[in-house]
This record gives sequence, C-alpha cells and structure tokens, in this order.
Amino acid sequence: MNKATSQKKRELIMVTMAGLAVLYGAIDFMFIAPGRQAPKQDDTVLQAKAMLAGINDELTSAAGPRQDDMPLTILDRAQLAWPAAAFIDQPQASLVDPHKASPVQDPDTLAYTGFIGMADRNLAIINGLDYQIGDRIQGFRLKEITSTAILLERDGATTLVPIQDQGEP
Repeated sequence: MNKATSQKKRELIMVTMAGLAVLYGAIDFMFIAPGRQAPKQDDTVLQAKAMLAGINDELTSAAGPRQDDMPLTILDRAQLAWPAAAFIDQPQASLVDPHKASPVQDPDTLAYTGFIGMADRNLAIINGLDYQIGDRIQGFRLKEITSTAILLERDGATTLVPIQDQGEP
C-alpha cells in the first residue's frame, strides 16, 4: 500500500467520524434533548453556593476600597505608553557570504546542525547558515542533503558529514 492510498484512507476515516459526531449531535438536539428536564438543585448545591458567596464577601471586605496610592494592576499598566525600546536590543549577527568563504582543508570544521525538508528542496544548516544542493561551502560543493548527513564533494572526492546531536559540541 503506498503512502497516498494510506493518507486517503485516514482522511476518509476522519471525515466519517466527524460526520457521525455531527449526526449524533443533531439527533440529540432535535429529538432527545427537548424531553429532558434540567436537574434540580438539592440542598447541598445551594449550601455550597451560599458558602462561596460568603467567602467572596469576606475577601472583598477585607481588601477594603482601592486607594489611589495602590499599585496599578496589569491591565492598567498595559494601557500606559510603552518606552521607545520595549524589547531588549540584540546585536545583529554579522552577515557572511557563504559563497565567498575561504576554503578549508578539513571537513571536520563544518558543523551540520539542522535539516529543513521542503516539497521542492532540502536545506542544510551548516555552521549556522542555510545551504542547498550545489552551494559551495569552504571549498566543498554540497552534493546531497539528508536528515542524517550531508555529502560534500571536492576535486572528485566525496566526504560524508553526519548531523550533530544536540549534546555534541
């Protein structure tokens, strides 16, 4: 069974289940619910409501009226004017043109740390920059990208660089 057929079956099952849920809700609403009576509140429910109302009254009276010198609430603060730089200023990363990088003889200096798979192409995150197949990286040409490794080529020789785990330096 191929992936497309499997996906279609899953979609059909999900749509069927959603349709059954809507049908059940409609039947319940139209035919079953009108005959139901709302449950009657017994004395324990009424006592619990009275107790909660009493607690609420005690807490409100203990807090007292709001004074003008009391701190602003979060909503009051949100309405005040924001400072010019509301967020922390971060220095911008220096932009390096990956195509003009100096060649490096050792592929171990390349850190393959991320993979982005898209419908029409894959991207590899190498030394913090994104590359696609055919790009040049420190004297190597990126020949293949997978989720587990990249294949680099230079002067006809190929080198496999595995993806680094998060715990690796």
